[in-house]
Amino acid sequence: MQDNACVNVSPTACTAYQTLAEQQQFSNWFCPKCLSDETVDRVPPRCLQTLSDRIDKIEHHLTTINDTHDQLVDHLDKLNENLEQEKRRKNIIVKNLSPVEGINDRVVVVRFVQDDLGINIHPSSIDSVWRFKTSSATTNDRPPLLDIAFNDLSLRSSILAKALVIKNSSDVSVKIVYIGKHLTKQQSLQAFEARQRQNQSQQQQSTTSSSVVDMDSNRPNQNSDDMNSKPTNNNINRNNINNNNNVNINNNPNANK
Repeated sequence: MQDNACVNVSPTACTAYQTLAEQQQFSNWFCPKCLSDETVDRVPPRCLQTLSDRIDKIEHHLTTINDTHDQLVDHLDKLNENLEQEKRRKNIIVKNLSPVEGINDRVVVVRFVQDDLGINIHPSSIDSVWRFKTSSATTNDRPPLLDIAFNDLSLRSSILAKALVIKNSSDVSVKIVYIGKHLTKQQSLQAFEARQRQNQSQQQQSTTSSSVVDMDSNRPNQNSDDMNSKPTNNNINRNNINNNNNVNINNNPNANK
């Protein structure tokens, strides 16, 4: 920092000046006289203002770098999510399908799909089968999850479409099996939040319906009260006719003859 007002100013009077002065790459921030003279005990305001301006520029530049960094991270996250979804596009997850001792899981899957879903499948249609080693399955005494990758997207779609048939099975060991898509973490979170919103909406509808029923049950029967308190039109008309007849008889001089 070249400034005529910096003559005879010591950089040790300001911590920031001293720190920058110790770094050779920042030595051009100070004039040579300021760096060499250690007898003055204060920094001129113009020097401080120049340093402040430069720090502001650095902070602005860092903010721009941080914003760019965040944008790059978001872009990379989206790319990674797309890659993960593409990897799982032909996969399914199977829960509660127990392994069979001495038989490969691939064969177990093929038999299950053919016998219980009624879909013809060849072992070569399956690219890979592996089980997740999760602690939750071990703790709950359940078989580990199966992840199955097919080489045919239409076969995967057919299996998912027939997955609900399992619920109607009379075999308990088959009925408890669940087949679903192999979702990414983001997709799983979105599905969970959607279920939460649906449950809340159903609870609100149930509460509203119960309130309406309670209001109807506590409302008095106005129709019965009106019938008891008000004469009917037929009774009013009949009374009017009788009164008219009595008047006519009394006014007719030949009535009693």
